[in-house]
Amino acid sequence: MAVAALAGGSLFFSTRRSASTLTNVDQQVGNALTALAAIAAYCIALRTVGYYASTFVAMLLYLRAFARFKWTRSVLMAALFCGAMYAMFELGFRIRLPRGLLS
Repeated sequence: MAVAALAGGSLFFSTRRSASTLTNVDQQVGNALTALAAIAAYCIALRTVGYYASTFVAMLLYLRAFARFKWTRSVLMAALFCGAMYAMFELGFRIRLPRGLLS
């Protein structure tokens, strides 16, 4: 619910522009809806495949779609991020993150 409120607020403030930027607003609405759908898919994947796999895929897709990084850089950054989260939570804090239904 909080994600929907944030997306709605962001959408509201981004549409408070002149009519001459209507195509830009349409693009922003499309980006906001895409991001909202991606967050919903991430939440579902988090429960089914676990934190590390879903975070890797979500970050990889984000880096490709929004940050426009090349595949090699996106894969490397997503893998390093997931590795850092594993080291910090599993090894450092001894906290198990969600493994999903597949484990």
